[in-house]
Amino acid sequence: MINREINNRTTGFLILLLTLLILYSIESAFSRSRPHTSHCNEHLFVQIEGEIKIPGVYAFCHPVNLLDLIEKAGGLSRKTPPPETFKDCMFSSDARIVVQNNRGEWKFSHIEMSAFYKLTLGIPISLNRESEEGLTAIPGIGPELAKSIVQERSKRRGFKSLREIMNIDGIGDRSYRKISRYLKL
Repeated sequence: MINREINNRTTGFLILLLTLLILYSIESAFSRSRPHTSHCNEHLFVQIEGEIKIPGVYAFCHPVNLLDLIEKAGGLSRKTPPPETFKDCMFSSDARIVVQNNRGEWKFSHIEMSAFYKLTLGIPISLNRESEEGLTAIPGIGPELAKSIVQERSKRRGFKSLREIMNIDGIGDRSYRKISRYLKL
C-alpha cells in the first residue's frame, strides 16, 4: 500500500516535471523565432504626415533622421526617391513632420506636435510655447484659465519656473499639483 502510494506520487511528480520541461521548450523555441527587440528607458515620438504611405506617430529609442522615419512609415506615396539630404535631418520627441512633393522636389516642414497628441503620449507641454487652445488639453485647465496663463506669460516674457503659475487666479496648491505633471518650461 505504501509502495503504491510512493509510486503514484513519483509518477505524478515526473509527469509534472515533464510537462514543465515541455512548456519551457515550447516557450524557448517561440522566443528564439521572434526578432530581438531592445527596450528603451524612454521613448521619443515623432509624427509624420503628408505624402507618406502610412502617416502616424512612431516611437523610437533615439533621435531619428527623416529617411529612417519615412521608412518606418512605409515609404513615400510616390515612387520618386527622397533626397539623401533627408538623412541629415534629425528629430527628437514631439516633432510633427509634413512631407510634400512639389513638382518632383521633396520638401518637408517641421512643426510641433499638437498638445492633444503630446498628452496622449505622455510628453510634457511647454508652458512657455503652447497656445491657449493647446493648454486646454491639460486636465484642469479650461479656456479662461488658459487665457490667463498666456496673458501672464506675455506679461513676464516667459515663465522662469513652473511654480510661477501659482500667481495666477484659479491656480492654488491643489490645482498646481494636478496640472504641473503635464507641463515643462
